Amino acid sequence: MHKLIAGFALFAVGMLGVEVVSAAGLEIVLSPSQRDSGDGTIEFSLVNQSSKTVSVLAWQTPLDGVTNDLFTVTQNGIPVDYTGPMYKRVAPREQDFIQLKPGESLDAQVELSMYYDMRKGGQYEVSYDRTASEVIREVIAAARGGVTAGLDSFDMSRA
Repeated sequence: MHKLIAGFALFAVGMLGVEVVSAAGLEIVLSPSQRDSGDGTIEFSLVNQSSKTVSVLAWQTPLDGVTNDLFTVTQNGIPVDYTGPMYKRVAPREQDFIQLKPGESLDAQVELSMYYDMRKGGQYEVSYDRTASEVIREVIAAARGGVTAGLDSFDMSRA
């Protein structure tokens, strides 16, 4: 019997560090951009570490652009306002999901200053603010059916 693992949990990346979190067979990595532009650009990577194809709801990731408040951004522990678009959507359809095969990864650069009020400059902390029940089709379906899944495993390590 296949167990669903719920919850990505929040993780943070200071603009000088890299953070990795794994849940439900997905690994999410946030890291500072390799280009030293000073505009708050981060690299978002999504990697399927499982042995099965995973369906990811694209609009709950920055892979197709930022269309909602996907991150928690703070400065000195104080939340930074989201100033980007807020799309209203219908229930997810087949074409809204991205299929990630085992071992496959997808990456996106996100210029946070385009979506968050970072005019003060300085050091910011960034977290991906979504749960597995918002991102992974199998967990979304289980939640709709009234099935709850406990957090079986969680791995957060500094790379």
